[in-house]
This record gives sequence, structure tokens and C-alpha cells, in this order.
Amino acid sequence: MRYKIIGDSCLDLTKEMRKDPCYSMIPLTLMVGERHFVDDETFDQADFLQKVAACPECPKSACPSPESYRKAFDCEADHVYCVTLSSELSGSYNSACNAREIVCEEHPEAKITVINSEAATVSQGLMVIEAGRMCMDNVPYDTCVRILEEMKKTNRIFFTVGSVDYLKHGGRIGKLAGLAKSALSLKPLI
Repeated sequence: MRYKIIGDSCLDLTKEMRKDPCYSMIPLTLMVGERHFVDDETFDQADFLQKVAACPECPKSACPSPESYRKAFDCEADHVYCVTLSSELSGSYNSACNAREIVCEEHPEAKITVINSEAATVSQGLMVIEAGRMCMDNVPYDTCVRILEEMKKTNRIFFTVGSVDYLKHGGRIGKLAGLAKSALSLKPLI
């Protein structure tokens, strides 16, 4: 069975998975002022963070286009699984769903599933790893979809930030709260 597992670039993949043609990541775009950064193998995180710190505006992001997903879905695979960043955080899921509809209009027999991970990064990556394991074990398509949908019910994201400056800059916390957190050396658990 040929399969393809796709995610947006918020997904954490191992180096081996990044080299494997069965896996694809569709990049998001990050904007800092007038500067655009494509979140692909050319992304320079240090440069990006430097630009964020220097820019008075809050950084923004743009989800992948439906066309980017359509190109990835229109492949020779028997089964395609796409696990996206939470729809609460990005339009990536909607873009992938639109692309699925386009491909399925042209190829009604296509088995393409788009899953809203309701998470990001590590949780999203664990779903992709499980999808790959099931595909290698020849688990039936419908069973894979059901298991992945069940997995997302247990996803939880907790994180902290090294500095509250990014939260203040992005308007997530007020300046007074930011000063208090900095003065007390508190790091919020989000």
C-alpha cells in the first residue's frame, strides 16, 4: 500500500521522516513588518527572532494555500492523511479541506483524510508518527482514520516562554502584568 502523510510546518518531524518521500510538510508564512519568512528548510530562526524583537508591530502568520495542499494531495498514494495545526490557531485545516474537495472532484475514488489535530507541534507529530506506523503495518484506511480521530481527544498543549517580552509584544498580556512577571522572574504556564 502506498501512502502519504502531510502536515503544515508547525509539525515536528524527525530528520529521517523529513527525508522520507511518504511525508510532506506544507510551509506556513510568518510576517514581521514587511518581511516574509517561509517556514521551510530555509527558515532562519535566529534571524526571525531578531526581526521580531526589533519590530514594533506584532508578528503575523499566514496558513498554506489550498493550492499548496492540492499539489501534495494529488499524488500516486492509495491513502493520504493530512494532520494540521489546530483550526483554533490557524486556517491551515480549512485550506487542507478545500484542497481535498478539489482533488476529490477530479478523483472521486481518492482516499484523502484531513484531520484537525486540535493541537500543534509535538502532539501533531505524534499523530503523524502513529499514522506512519499504522500504514507500515497495513492497518485499513478507515481504522487509521478512526484511531487518529480518537488520538486527538487526548491532545493537550502546555508550554512556557523564556521571556514575557513576546507575550507583551503580541498583546497577550498587558504591560503592567509583563512588568510584574519580569520583576518577579515568573514564567507563565500556558
